[in-house]
Amino acid sequence: MVASSRLRGLVLTVCCLAVSLSAFAGRHHDVDISTFSGGTGQSCDDWQVRINGEKALVSSETVDVAGSSLAVEAAKSGGVTVRGGNSRGFSVTLCRAASSAMGSSALSQITLRRSGDKLSVDGPSGEEWVAHLIVRAPAGASLRASATNGPVDVADFEGTLDLDANNGPISLERVAGTITATTTNGPLSLDGASGNVTLKATNGPVTVKLSGGAWMGQSLEASSVNGPLTLAVPRGFSSGVEIRAAGHAPLGCPAALCGAMVKSWDDDDDEQKIVRFGGATPVVRLSTENGPVSVKERD
Repeated sequence: MVASSRLRGLVLTVCCLAVSLSAFAGRHHDVDISTFSGGTGQSCDDWQVRINGEKALVSSETVDVAGSSLAVEAAKSGGVTVRGGNSRGFSVTLCRAASSAMGSSALSQITLRRSGDKLSVDGPSGEEWVAHLIVRAPAGASLRASATNGPVDVADFEGTLDLDANNGPISLERVAGTITATTTNGPLSLDGASGNVTLKATNGPVTVKLSGGAWMGQSLEASSVNGPLTLAVPRGFSSGVEIRAAGHAPLGCPAALCGAMVKSWDDDDDEQKIVRFGGATPVVRLSTENGPVSVKERD
């Protein structure tokens, strides 16, 4: 769970996504958003919203965007879901919700604004509304997505991807290509990837699950500042892996993966710790500052 003055709670699992958002300083509106395992998260029908304890009014609209390049910016309290495999161009669905106190007229004020190859969300004054974007992207697409106080969730994407989340998580699953993801005050997770991947988290954990027998592509670099780093490695993974930890960052790696690791540091001091295993040249590089490191065998 991530907590901040604007974000009271956020839990992201394989089965469900639950987000509890508190409004801006001086406001007292509570927004709870849930998508459950009964749905795929790819439709506004899977989206359930409560504002101030009451079921919100919900509607949606979908627009098609031609071309292979797009940038999307979520609402100030909202997230982005990305799924690859769309056959022609981009398809963007706006899921919008407003409190019953604002009335159905507020829904019509929550709209998509397009400027060139960028889509953003406009809405009415007040804090009792929320919006979520669902993006279906073509193979080989170039996509930028950003969110504040909400999650960014990507799966089955191939192309160029640039993600940024503030006070919310980023989740990547089965992605390939040139991938950059940055979070501040939120967790970052990767499960199954290839290509040239860069992950950065500040004040949040990083979880990386490698798949297959080796890294396919140029490299993977993941770093965390003030947050734990967890790496899951399949048995027999042959690509070179390097892990660096600095500051008060204990590092644990089982001998079955890291070999007979020689410890030349004290976990209580600030000396940099370095572990390498697998191939001679590291192509998977992970680092953390002021956060524990855990390496385990992937199930």
